[in-house]
Amino acid sequence: MPMNRHSTYASMNLCRRIIAFLLVSLTMLTCAKKQLVLAPVEPALDTLPVIVPPASFQRGMWVRAVSIASADSIARIIAIAKEMRITDLYVQTVVAGYAYYQSSILPRSQYLAGVSPPEYDPLDSLTKVAHAESLRVHAWVNALLVWSLKNPPDSARHVFYTHPEWFIKDIAGRSMHDYTYEQWLDAGLEGLYLDPACPAVQQHIADICGEIVSEYPVAGIHLDFIRYPGTLWGVQETDTACLLTGLEGYQVRWLNLIRYPQMTFIQRWLAWHNWKHYSNKKQKIDDIVAKTWNVITQSSMHPAIILTTAIFADPGMRLYRFAQDWPAWTMVAYPLVMSYYEELGPFMNILTYTRSIAPDAVYGIGLLWENIDAVAFMQSACVEKDQRKGICYFDFTNLDTLVDRSVLMGKEMAFSPASSESDSTPKIINGVFAYLPPPALIQNSILSSGPIDTSFVEFLLSLSMDPDDDMLRLGLSMERFGHYVNTDITAFKTLDAHIFPLPDTLIQPPFRTLRFEFFPWNGQDSMAVIRKANKTKNYSQEVTSAPSALDPLSRAAFAMNINEKKTIKTRAGVYAIMMISETNGDSKVARTHIPDYLLPYYLSWTAIDRACTIVGDKY
Repeated sequence: MPMNRHSTYASMNLCRRIIAFLLVSLTMLTCAKKQLVLAPVEPALDTLPVIVPPASFQRGMWVRAVSIASADSIARIIAIAKEMRITDLYVQTVVAGYAYYQSSILPRSQYLAGVSPPEYDPLDSLTKVAHAESLRVHAWVNALLVWSLKNPPDSARHVFYTHPEWFIKDIAGRSMHDYTYEQWLDAGLEGLYLDPACPAVQQHIADICGEIVSEYPVAGIHLDFIRYPGTLWGVQETDTACLLTGLEGYQVRWLNLIRYPQMTFIQRWLAWHNWKHYSNKKQKIDDIVAKTWNVITQSSMHPAIILTTAIFADPGMRLYRFAQDWPAWTMVAYPLVMSYYEELGPFMNILTYTRSIAPDAVYGIGLLWENIDAVAFMQSACVEKDQRKGICYFDFTNLDTLVDRSVLMGKEMAFSPASSESDSTPKIINGVFAYLPPPALIQNSILSSGPIDTSFVEFLLSLSMDPDDDMLRLGLSMERFGHYVNTDITAFKTLDAHIFPLPDTLIQPPFRTLRFEFFPWNGQDSMAVIRKANKTKNYSQEVTSAPSALDPLSRAAFAMNINEKKTIKTRAGVYAIMMISETNGDSKVARTHIPDYLLPYYLSWTAIDRACTIVGDKY
């Protein structure tokens, strides 16, 4: 059986279109003779590929691409699915910018090419067997994350080489395409992301999904990594955005309702500026989802195609950090909540929170820890008891190798509803709005009075899963909280008016020079790596940096004294560092004389310096 784009499914699709054309042509000829106007005739239902109908309670399973790289693993996937009474398979079809199907858009996966012959089509093979067992198959597509390995891609057709301009830029204006493996890892990222704001990227994702549904009889497209990588990426390049480039930007990379009143005035000012970029970022993600939906509905070989998304439920994370406003995606059939928790309490909080927002949500059960079996069973039992749409296990590999499946199926467990209860006593928070705006920014406001804009207050409230409970913890009424925030906004706008636009002559930031030695984890015993770093007397590398929100070495350097030594642990490894010199800066430099890669740091330092001069260091 040939395994290429002109597969059996493609032939069926072609036949369906030919039949439709002939039927419409015959109808038009008949109408011409009778001088009648009739509606177009739809193709006969028996020409459409069979799609398994949805289950009343979904039991899903994510299947990573590595699990389908060899045809030998398909039988095991189906066996586990049948044992666990799985109804839906979410099969990773696009990952790391590579295809695990026959694609004319993406290169064939380099891993797949290393373990299977070129004629093997993982999606085609699994879908045929799954349909024979009445399993629904969804094509899982990693949308914006396109690379996650240390070495660059092998294929010259990979987007890394063909479209380097598509990669997202960070707050300092640096393209993620230019990151080293250690840099994106230390930044807390899963890998390299494309820019959601790029129209070509939006179309690229939609075209990939359209290609899949036009050639394979999948039940739907499942979008993953449909979000920004974080607050410090994808921000418009302006003088005000550069506020977030320096060390202060690191302090406001996350936010929720509880945290805002505990911040200093300057930190709240920066968080407000970060929020001002939110609407634009959110819209770009919305555009990708809408464009993908339009393309797959026009391209699908079956009219019942659906779109689903893997999402975060926590509002502080999904909104402020990732600009992922999934409740607004009305074209999405249902979200799959990545509710991966090692304990029952946090899982139940997510279940309660999403009940009114997404009644049809499917809840991810994360099989990511040893001895998670009993908790995972109770999590799934709670979802079913609450009459939600279903659950989805992450993932097949862990179902196969890590957990006790008999416990997961409740064969050795008795579910007690009381076990899902958690302590609801609010924990009172002290130090609320301890740093009020400087009186001068309120009393001498240059802003004219007018209607109050409540959008920022509403946004802050939306960052909570339970605003009423959080207000109790803060000891505030909604009205009092709104008063504090609106007072902040008045002060923020007044401060902006004094600082921006920045002048053509900027203030040089301080610089710190480090010598360092890097010890990667590389799968080694972590304590052994740390001991090796602590004992080193060799510092073979040197770097000079300005205050940077994204650089862990910079953050460490600006907390050290000359000749001081220390080690810092990051996701990539351990750095043994010694600070050898410092430059205090403060000299005036013309903007035109500053290298482009340093300009954001000059802008940030100048703006923060002006702010501190106006409000004082205590704020």
